[in-house]
Amino acid sequence: MRTVFHSIFGRSFQLQKRVILNLIRRIAHRKIKHRFLFIYSPPYSGSTLLTQCIASSKAVSVNNPYGTMEGQRLPEVEPILFTQARWDPGRSIPWTQVRNYWERYWQPDKLFCLEKSPPNSLHISEIKHCFSPHSSIILVRHPFAIYESLLRRDSLNPEIASKRILLIFRKLYEEAQNDALVIRYEDFVSKPQLETDRIKKTFPLLGELRVNQSMVAHNRFGDKSLRNTNEMKYTNLQEDERDAIKQLIENHASVFQFFEYTSSQESLL
Repeated sequence: MRTVFHSIFGRSFQLQKRVILNLIRRIAHRKIKHRFLFIYSPPYSGSTLLTQCIASSKAVSVNNPYGTMEGQRLPEVEPILFTQARWDPGRSIPWTQVRNYWERYWQPDKLFCLEKSPPNSLHISEIKHCFSPHSSIILVRHPFAIYESLLRRDSLNPEIASKRILLIFRKLYEEAQNDALVIRYEDFVSKPQLETDRIKKTFPLLGELRVNQSMVAHNRFGDKSLRNTNEMKYTNLQEDERDAIKQLIENHASVFQFFEYTSSQESLL
């Protein structure tokens, strides 16, 4: 309990320190035209790994450098974004207010302002309207793995988990038609340097990016290395659960096959 208290208190202190330092930077540095870079992904898809990689650029500032690195968990916006209704695509979000809060945490002397909260995927058009100039990176992972996490970690029932996966993938499919950079978790963990080179080619102003085995993955298996854990998650599913997600993929093949996912076990790799 004491360790948890110190961790929470320490993080809160560091965030407040960050806000104060950014205020000083705004006074000391000339104002630059920021570019907003959003990672859109389903939950439990490796977005923290990807964020760590992109945030290694000297041109990038992430609004929340702690934990899962999600802007939705910053203290001022948590009551707005991190609610029970965060996966409701129809809810109204005061994005201008959210932007004002996030701008306290993004470093004003960095070109790229990076954000990656997974529920953002349901509000891409609104975000693009509020955060300009805006660029998208779409990160996806095999539905089998996401489904397992939603069942085990979020304790969702199978029907709600399936609907959430389909809803998110449809939104990401729509954004992918706008020439957004698409990265698959499976490719990023197996060929990190190749995928990093694709990012740099798309966004040359990022400069150098570091990708290494010290980047921390967040998963329930305790494996914190760059390694594909899809097979482990597939094994953890019961047969009826596998059948349910296979049916979802087959019924909406055009959406999932766009990202090279099928109902076969081989596509997990």
